Amino acid sequence: MRIVRNMAIGLGMVIAASAATADAAIVNLRVKITASDFSGAAPVNPVLGDFTFSFDNAASFDPTDIGLTINSFNLPHGVKFSYIAGAPDLIFLSDGEYLEGCGATSGLNKFCTSISKVSTAPKIGSFYYSTAATPGIWEASTIELEAAFGGAAVPEPTTWAMMIGGFAMIGAAIRRRRISTKISFA
Repeated sequence: MRIVRNMAIGLGMVIAASAATADAAIVNLRVKITASDFSGAAPVNPVLGDFTFSFDNAASFDPTDIGLTINSFNLPHGVKFSYIAGAPDLIFLSDGEYLEGCGATSGLNKFCTSISKVSTAPKIGSFYYSTAATPGIWEASTIELEAAFGGAAVPEPTTWAMMIGGFAMIGAAIRRRRISTKISFA
């Protein structure tokens, strides 16, 4: 009886702790970007990119390549992404220089695009790029985004604790209810 009571108290503590967890989740998102119809004679037209992001949307972070997989990209640029949590729910995908704005610098290998609503229904903003070889800044007038959420969700630690506690309580109840059966032959 003491075991069942202690398990019930422990399960109550787990339930109380799980009520305090945030609405954060791991976002696994694959995006395919096609940017075309650039202003001027852009050296690369269209720009094609296929990227996979995996990150925790609980907090904003500065440009990083951790959690970013570049499946393909036809610009000779390094790639990083930053995330702004909360209302904008926004990713900036760039050469790593832009945190809260998008643009390019003539004469340098730069690019930037933004993707909003990344946790629910991704939408792409503008797409700019520049190169060191050809002076100029090019902005795409046609941008297509194909987005797919992937990967299995990983349960929160409190979910695991509640599940294990539930199985333990069921096991204790079954163990306690063992009925002995007597067989008699006539």
